Amino acid sequence: MSKNQSANDRNYRNEIRELRTELKEIKDSINFFNKTFEDMKKEFVTAQEERDTMKKEDAELRLKCDESENMIRELHQRLVQCEQYSRRSNVEIRGLVETDGENVAGLVRKISDAVGEAVRCDEIEACHRVPPREAGKSTLVVQFKSRQKRDALLEMARKKRVKNSQAGIQSEEQIYLNDHLCPTLKRLFSLALARKREFKWRFVWTRNGKIFARKMESANLVRIEPENDLRKIV
Repeated sequence: MSKNQSANDRNYRNEIRELRTELKEIKDSINFFNKTFEDMKKEFVTAQEERDTMKKEDAELRLKCDESENMIRELHQRLVQCEQYSRRSNVEIRGLVETDGENVAGLVRKISDAVGEAVRCDEIEACHRVPPREAGKSTLVVQFKSRQKRDALLEMARKKRVKNSQAGIQSEEQIYLNDHLCPTLKRLFSLALARKREFKWRFVWTRNGKIFARKMESANLVRIEPENDLRKIV
């Protein structure tokens, strides 16, 4: 065998070895990338499962929050109803000028005579002034033994205006007889009156502890119960 052929054979074998080495390196790289891809795929699946779990937990938490809010809203509404129920036989008299040594039961009798629904002292369970917002004009709260008597007095008071002078007080200022609302409903009524003025509605009133509104005489009656109902006055 010639020297040239031997040299060629060596070169050929060397090239084969180099090719095998390169092929092994390529195969190792492919295996590495395959393993990396599989690991990434597992991580992606795990992350997706965790995301789905978090979404499910988030939905459950939102549902529980909604249920809690509804329960709180319902409990608050029941509390307001109980507070108002305790006032079902009461009348709130505003605008009655306060005088020294006044006989509030006697004033109630004079006011009732003026509106045309006479009230006897034995029909009154209790009556007292509440702390005033304005000096000399504290509100008078009257509790009747009979709700029917209270309703009859308010019905007549809606038809006839009464002034302080008709109660024997030297003043021509008007006296107002209204439902005795609990603090929550009183605030809601005040907000309803503000909306009435803002949107030029004609009527906002209370009856039996409930708040109503009407845009005009021919319009539909609107009940204002939760605060969201104020948006109906537009």
